[in-house]
Amino acid sequence: MRKDRLIELLIKEEESVLSGPEKEELTQWIQQSDQNAAEVTQIKKSWKNATQLTADFSIDMEKDYAKVLERIHAKKKQGIVRLILPLAATFLLLVGLWFVYSVYFQNPVKYYSGSTQSLQLPDGSILDLKENSEFAYQASNKNRGGRLTGSGYFDIKSDQERPFIISTKIGNIIVTGTQFSIDEGSTDQVIVRVEEGTVMVTNQQDQTVTLQAGEEGVMTEETVRKHALDQPAGFWRLTPIQYQETPFGEIQTQIENLYHIQLQLSDPDIAACLVDFTLSYPKLDDLFAILETVLNVSIEKTEETKYIVRGSGCS
Repeated sequence: MRKDRLIELLIKEEESVLSGPEKEELTQWIQQSDQNAAEVTQIKKSWKNATQLTADFSIDMEKDYAKVLERIHAKKKQGIVRLILPLAATFLLLVGLWFVYSVYFQNPVKYYSGSTQSLQLPDGSILDLKENSEFAYQASNKNRGGRLTGSGYFDIKSDQERPFIISTKIGNIIVTGTQFSIDEGSTDQVIVRVEEGTVMVTNQQDQTVTLQAGEEGVMTEETVRKHALDQPAGFWRLTPIQYQETPFGEIQTQIENLYHIQLQLSDPDIAACLVDFTLSYPKLDDLFAILETVLNVSIEKTEETKYIVRGSGCS
């Protein structure tokens, strides 16, 4: 079992949100060998020791990460972090603090700014930055990542030994290898959209959610919540697709793949309707409103990511 998958399952177990199949997966892996069982015991022991820490650690973000903050014009933040936390949140917080506090002094920072072309990071990961966005990258033999201001789409090269940690104005995003986007809105929130793999998101209140492909998380200083994907990950970097006299069945497949949804046609003939349409990746409700007009149909939600297209189709 991959290390990130093991940690994900153990976190869910601690938070009592482990599903039946996941519990069986974890149990079977532990029972495969004494080495596996010992590894789980060691991880849980580390978490337990972490929760027993009572000292206050003062992390002056402006001092410890001064050069990064100067480059990206981030807001000064200073505070005391008390390490008396739930087990899962403690683990994530310690990883994030280790990255910010120690890696900066040992490794140079590489700065990237918004570009129309994909950028390759030193670890082989690919980054697309939205205009007026910036990313400061660092890496060591223990971890990788950096500080993001604005919006970025990440295709992280898998490395089970070195998690990739992205710091934002509100919290951290932690992965080992996956595809996702991060968007800092004009309001005090950060939206994480996952295209592939698993992403853990934790805010300054140490609230954590795990996102899978087809999900997005909305993080504020007070809450972290998740729901089904509302727009494709990194939609701002995608070129609009123009369809002219195109059978809707072809457009349907593209929409399903991008939005991670399923569209059921009440009448199979709808798939043959010829459509003039530009897919510019709007929010799902707006997209459905356009399709309802173009096709002369109605679209209704039946399950979390399943919809039915009703009508005879073709305007």
